[in-house]
Amino acid sequence: MGVGADVVLGVDVGGTSVKAALVDAAGAFIGAVEQIPVDASGDAESILSAICDGLLRVAAGTPDGLRGLAAVGIGTPGPFDYERGISLITGVAKYESLYGLDVGAAIRARMKLRAGVPVRFLNDACAFALGEGVFGAARGFDRVMAITLGTGCGSAFVTGHGCNVIEGGVYRQRFRESIVDNYISRRGILDLAASLGVLPSASADVVDLAAAAHAGNAPCLRLFREWGTMLAEALKPSLVSFRPDCVVIGGAIARSLDLFRAPLDHIAAALTVQGVASLKVVPAADVHSAVRGAAEWARRGGRQAPTSGK
Repeated sequence: MGVGADVVLGVDVGGTSVKAALVDAAGAFIGAVEQIPVDASGDAESILSAICDGLLRVAAGTPDGLRGLAAVGIGTPGPFDYERGISLITGVAKYESLYGLDVGAAIRARMKLRAGVPVRFLNDACAFALGEGVFGAARGFDRVMAITLGTGCGSAFVTGHGCNVIEGGVYRQRFRESIVDNYISRRGILDLAASLGVLPSASADVVDLAAAAHAGNAPCLRLFREWGTMLAEALKPSLVSFRPDCVVIGGAIARSLDLFRAPLDHIAAALTVQGVASLKVVPAADVHSAVRGAAEWARRGGRQAPTSGK
């Protein structure tokens, strides 16, 4: 594929690695998505060096190198001052050494970006939502609720057929004895597994439980059914208030969506019958949607797009 002046470097910051790729205006990758290993517990110098060295390798995929780059878009977890590019992350043992740092300025300086090439930030769940809403499984839907299931429960809402995106904040909503994030997450599944007595060993993780369920293990099948019911219960208030016509599910745990989607389909059907929403539940189309979404955000200048009138 050819490379033109509309090429944006899309970046998705994760807890153990950073994914990056060149993305054209149609959301297509130019070359491969590179996974850049990062020690998020390291000092600021080592973190920024690892990230920027990797980004420079990716940017070299344009014929003119950095001169062929229109913008850099970065999806990153919070808390973060996305407008100013300053990290506010603390108390989570990841990227804490970047606290208070102007990350955008640091990346610009290390990459020696030419004047006029912006570095734009947005919430990582918003990046995923935008990628799926504009280019992925939720494309064509007017109101999209995007959920990422992994170490926590990320969420974002997309409206106007991909024109606007806002962070959802579902993770911090009150749920049962605590908040959603303590149940709808990796630790939530492991806690439920422990309470049901189905953890095969102390070192077992969600991927092991899912493998056992796919192999027909009845207790593990029950575990994911019960967790799916919990997920549907946790999401119902947002489904009723936001009234999406699509829920797109991504993240590491979503790879086992077939094990827990039945309760979600049930609540979607019930809300459709009640006239609350005409709702479809779909898996994410791409594991790299956040890279596409971050690039799209930067291409828009870090602003919501004008509504299409659809």
